[in-house]
Amino acid sequence: MIQHPLLLRQLRRNFGEGPASTPEFENFIRQVEGAYYQCDHDRRLIEHVLEVSSKELTQANAQLLSQNLRNEDLLTRLRQTLNLFEDKDALFAEKDLIRVADEIERLVAGRQAVEKALRAAKEASDAANQAKSDFLANMSHEIRTPLNAIIGMAELLEYDSMRPDVKQCLRTIHTSGDVLLSLINDILDFSKIEAGQIEIEHVPMDLRMVVEESMSIVSSMASEKALGLKLVKDPRLPEAILGDPLRLRQVLLNLLMNAVKFTERGSITLTTIFKTDSEGKNFVDFAVRDTGIGIAPDQQERLFKIFTQADISTTRRYGGTGLGLAISRKLVHLMGGDITIESVLGEGATFRFSIPVILSPKPVVTQDLGATPPLENYALGKRCPLKILLAEDNKVNQQVVELMLNRLGYDTVIVCNGQEVLDRLDQESFDLVLMDVQMPVMSGLEATGIIKARLGQKPQIIALTANATREDRMICLEAGMDDYLAKPIRRDRLAAVIEETYSRKNGKALADCAIRPGF
Repeated sequence: MIQHPLLLRQLRRNFGEGPASTPEFENFIRQVEGAYYQCDHDRRLIEHVLEVSSKELTQANAQLLSQNLRNEDLLTRLRQTLNLFEDKDALFAEKDLIRVADEIERLVAGRQAVEKALRAAKEASDAANQAKSDFLANMSHEIRTPLNAIIGMAELLEYDSMRPDVKQCLRTIHTSGDVLLSLINDILDFSKIEAGQIEIEHVPMDLRMVVEESMSIVSSMASEKALGLKLVKDPRLPEAILGDPLRLRQVLLNLLMNAVKFTERGSITLTTIFKTDSEGKNFVDFAVRDTGIGIAPDQQERLFKIFTQADISTTRRYGGTGLGLAISRKLVHLMGGDITIESVLGEGATFRFSIPVILSPKPVVTQDLGATPPLENYALGKRCPLKILLAEDNKVNQQVVELMLNRLGYDTVIVCNGQEVLDRLDQESFDLVLMDVQMPVMSGLEATGIIKARLGQKPQIIALTANATREDRMICLEAGMDDYLAKPIRRDRLAAVIEETYSRKNGKALADCAIRPGF
């Protein structure tokens, strides 16, 4: 009997009383429900950690304030003492000089106490932030591992299932897993921003493509609710700029998805305007306007606080964590702008932000391989033959990745840790190693360093990890890995990485290895 309210609501929304199912399928649903409950538990733990860390920082600030007040008192007494020296008529007895010396000694001791308190407060604050970041990173890793199985298996079953009702149920599970994954990413992002561990990139990017891709992603959501979706694009909008396409897309998607979520009828419009100020600096203004429920003026500022929505009834009706807008505002701040809102309750809302942009001196080169039909219609293994070694200690993840590779046309050799990778490479050669980062006996990072020292560029090594931040990716690349796949692993992304590996191995352009009909 399903009891988790989110899963139950999603199944009832799509199937009413539910599709006819087998005992095996019911067991699978129970496993998914267990993962939902575990994620609920983990979220409560994360919120508690955020609250505890805030208390520690408040205590540290109070301690600093107290020390500053004591320091001001000491400085006042020092001024009074020095004033004695400015009085030329003052006669100083030995006791006066002793009093002055004692006062200076107390001032020095007070200064040292303040410095010690400042160091202690900073260390306490740094330790609290690091503990919070470490905890959230570990929680992300632990949650992503079962989510990899849920999303991966649901995706594989969805491709293979012939019954429409079961296929729709699997799609619901897949979508729900994506929602949980989005929650994990939001919490991890917010923690990284708060700790100052996220930096905005300035790389050549296609601004128009980022805008159009964002609209494309939300188009299906809008269609399901029969909402209009319109893009008003300034014809002066530059194509190539220096910026962070990932973070800009993240902000746009959050605003657009919120607009779709809180709009029952009408339309959503994204407007972009390019402008140059009197000093010659370039800016791009973005505005996302909807015809949804709107927000009362006294509730608008609360939207940008963590775990907060306009009111509790909004959370009950529409769901969500209240993290998205807080993260978006902080990301826009890092880009040099700010987000504002204009809204009338019951008449919709408009979210605006403006960011400075630098025109890229070089055009952005994009590759269009054309529309690619579903992967189940292709035998990638025939077009891009590779000998693949999978290093993964989790049995369920082994099964998920092996099934994905089988569907793509590859047989796979599986080992459980870095030492077994080295032993296997001593026995035979491989073109590609899919390497989990955290494994017992020897980690993937350590094994990669040894392999690169022994064998140079062969084989290609792709990281498989539940640590999903940009910093984690850089650690993998700096260790000598050639690419990076974050869990949950998507079959289309896995296929793309295999294509790129084959292209590098054979020195061919990617289009030469593009997947083509194989059945």
